[in-house]
Amino acid sequence: MRIIQAGFVEENLHYIGICNHCKCKVEFSRAEAKVTRDQKDGDYVSISCPTECCGNKIHVAIQKGYYK
Repeated sequence: MRIIQAGFVEENLHYIGICNHCKCKVEFSRAEAKVTRDQKDGDYVSISCPTECCGNKIHVAIQKGYYK
């Protein structure tokens, strides 16, 4: 067998985000995040900041055609 083009599983994609409140920088997978579909501003993933006593939401845009 020969692979012509490698595939990917969306749940395995990773994103990097920065909390606007405490400036914590995190990397998380799509499986850990909540995906929000937005026709006007574009789709995004969000996760709660892991810093104790912060709890702010970190949002990262889903870029079409970009996968890590």
